Amino acid sequence: MSGKLGIPLSQKMKKISKRWGVLLFLQLGIPFVTDNPYYYKVLIIFYLYVIFAMSWDLIGGYLGIGSFGHALFFGLSAYTTAILNVKLHWPPLVNFPLSILCSVIIAFIVAKPTVRLKGHYLTLVTFAFPVIVTNIFFAFPDFFGADIGISGLSRLSRSRVVDFYIAFCATWGIYFILRGVIHSDTGLILRAIQSNEAAVISCGIDTSRIKLKMFILSGMFAGVAGFLYAHVIKIVEPSNLEVHMSMQPVVICILGGIGTLTGTFFGAMIVTIVNESLRVVEQYRNLIFYLLILVIVLFLPKGLKWYIDGVFHFLGSKLRGVTLARK
Repeated sequence: MSGKLGIPLSQKMKKISKRWGVLLFLQLGIPFVTDNPYYYKVLIIFYLYVIFAMSWDLIGGYLGIGSFGHALFFGLSAYTTAILNVKLHWPPLVNFPLSILCSVIIAFIVAKPTVRLKGHYLTLVTFAFPVIVTNIFFAFPDFFGADIGISGLSRLSRSRVVDFYIAFCATWGIYFILRGVIHSDTGLILRAIQSNEAAVISCGIDTSRIKLKMFILSGMFAGVAGFLYAHVIKIVEPSNLEVHMSMQPVVICILGGIGTLTGTFFGAMIVTIVNESLRVVEQYRNLIFYLLILVIVLFLPKGLKWYIDGVFHFLGSKLRGVTLARK
């Protein structure tokens, strides 16, 4: 079986595996290059953006569900571990399964009545849930901290290097899990639902059930990002549930390429660099951020992954041409 340009798929997979192997090796070696805690923090946030974006891409990119309330799962997981850690003094390791369980339950509650909806109706419902939860939090300021949130969370570990490796393992673990889902029969069904759900239903497949499962899986991984984020930043705020946070994974996927897991790495890199660079102009940060995104989307509408792949393909073909000419 051959892929594009007559290259056998097994050969293409070997090339891809080598690329990922080199990339993983380089990332594992970062702690041997620098010991600056700021760089570690930025890299950890980058990984958390990747996890958050991948969780959205599962339903937004591969299933075609336009969710604009993904911060709900992210924020509730962060608040759950914050309450358990600060108010009950439970360690992060104990809080982790409870935080993820909270995200899974909420994902089920949100998805159950909404997966049968389509288009803008579904989008509006996903948008409404974080707004409702945020207002509930403000109704109990003594418990949830109102505008100031909950601060003083303990770190994941005593070392930023260990924190880095935790985020690294979580990111790549989730990547390979989702990659397995997408390249399985379930992944084919997801693509088919996105293209023509009526045809899938006519084949006797319960699309609502599949959507529900994917929504829960997506919410669970968003919860992982929220849990890690809370213990890296050491504070949770209502902004973790707001529209701007819900837009982060959408923007990352658009920048990297919607429906491409690897694209989330490129998109997250751009968002992380821009966010950190604009800290010197905090009052104009969001304005400049979205203007830059607008420019990138206008000139790179398919996302960075497609153009980067094109560049590598062009360079590879040139190198092969030079090698063959020498022979």
